[in-house]
Amino acid sequence: MTTTLPDIDAVTQRLPPGYRARPFRDEDREPLTAARNAELPEVEQQSAAEWREWERLVPDPAQVRVIVETGASDEIAAFLNVGNGGPFRAPDGSARGGIDVARAHRRKGLGGALLPFLEEEARRLSAPKLYSGVSAREPESLSWAQARGFKEIGRRIEAAIDLDAFEPAKWEERARKTIEQGIRLVSLDSLRQELDDARFEALTREIYDVEAEAWEDVPVAGPFPHWQYDVFRRLMLESPSSALDLDILALDGDKLVAFTSSYRNQGGKKGGTGFTGTLRSHRGRGIAFTLKVDVLGRAKNSGLRWMLTTNDEPNKAMRGINYTLGYEPLPAHIQLEKQLS
Repeated sequence: MTTTLPDIDAVTQRLPPGYRARPFRDEDREPLTAARNAELPEVEQQSAAEWREWERLVPDPAQVRVIVETGASDEIAAFLNVGNGGPFRAPDGSARGGIDVARAHRRKGLGGALLPFLEEEARRLSAPKLYSGVSAREPESLSWAQARGFKEIGRRIEAAIDLDAFEPAKWEERARKTIEQGIRLVSLDSLRQELDDARFEALTREIYDVEAEAWEDVPVAGPFPHWQYDVFRRLMLESPSSALDLDILALDGDKLVAFTSSYRNQGGKKGGTGFTGTLRSHRGRGIAFTLKVDVLGRAKNSGLRWMLTTNDEPNKAMRGINYTLGYEPLPAHIQLEKQLS
């Protein structure tokens, strides 16, 4: 994908001795991903291929990325990125970005040297604010950011469930109460096989509309506008991570009232929830819980080891469902904001 390049020589001049800046290259994804994975448990690890595919599906043409490497060995010491979010652009045009310094190169002034460039690039995008984030695993990173004008605005909590330990039968009686209300669950994969192209496209649009209504009520800290239909459709139907057999719809008669979407990564070893939403008219009836039980059972039977899900901290209702079913919270992503103008 196309990226905008800052003045690389000017970046290098600000760096501590022994370091130089250069433009980001596609092949940098492999060492950057390997370095990140080395500090994470297997369930949280990702691949460079997944990173590439995500950016193909949701490109940010305004994105700027810079690599800092050592002069002697070309080892990657730091990575800077900033953009406007692409399909997730904030209504006020605020930027999103960050600086990642390799552990072996911290406390050498790299972060402090790169921060002015990060903020300058955000201002170049006419951004009034810069959104960033750090892992709760690294409290020193949070302290560093707060000392430089960033403030915490919220926490996104990823959680994982080990499907080897999940027993769907434990929840059959509770899930049956929803079914007895006339709610029918069906996979998107089965409907795709039944419907012609026009009817399936209409159904996909209907799923998007249900998501749009539910999206409005999801508590989040930063601006996270609902994506356009074309982005939604690409992610659900055209991604290598698409999992239509794990996209489960809840129907009340012929009316779509709720759904949960999923993805599948790492060669079918790990998956996760994209979004779970219910129309306001049908909330409080246990439909979301039943959807979760159903999809976890299908995921287990398909051979997946883990399922992941992410919710902002204030979303206590959905986090409660997940924890009841056996999801375990992972260290939070701390959302940060800095006023630029």
